Amino acid sequence: MFPSTKTLAAIAVISATFARVTEAQCVAARTYLHNRPFIDDVITMELWHSGRKVCSERASAFFADNEDFYQWDCPDLDEPRVSWRVKTWENGQQLEISTMIGEQELKAYDVENKDTDYNDWCDAWTDNGCKARASSYESCHWISSVCTNGETCNLCDGRAVCDTPP
Repeated sequence: MFPSTKTLAAIAVISATFARVTEAQCVAARTYLHNRPFIDDVITMELWHSGRKVCSERASAFFADNEDFYQWDCPDLDEPRVSWRVKTWENGQQLEISTMIGEQELKAYDVENKDTDYNDWCDAWTDNGCKARASSYESCHWISSVCTNGETCNLCDGRAVCDTPP
């Protein structure tokens, strides 16, 4: 039995999509986690592909810690059937990036954490001094195998969103 024309066409489309997406130019992601006393902590993630922002997503959790896990699916800018799946944990310091069609993984990329910065400060003062501290973790990750044209992976200088490529 031979595959139908429709099946062959679907295979051709998936093959072409796989080739284009898996041969990605520089892909980078920034994370920023703001730990705040008394209210939900917020993590922000920006995903960049070839100098264009694919998405910016947020999540929150009360008393977020290094065991909390976050996952986002961001639609590809050029191929509507493809999404970029970003997973992060350990206060945004660990991150995975893969391309997906639905729940089918096309490719899992080898992601490298290029830079992380931690800051803390007093967020609640009383007459007796600091009673509660806030903190932030900021990280920049990239797929080093496709970032080979002099790109950098810069932090946002303590801002949750940069709006400029890493």
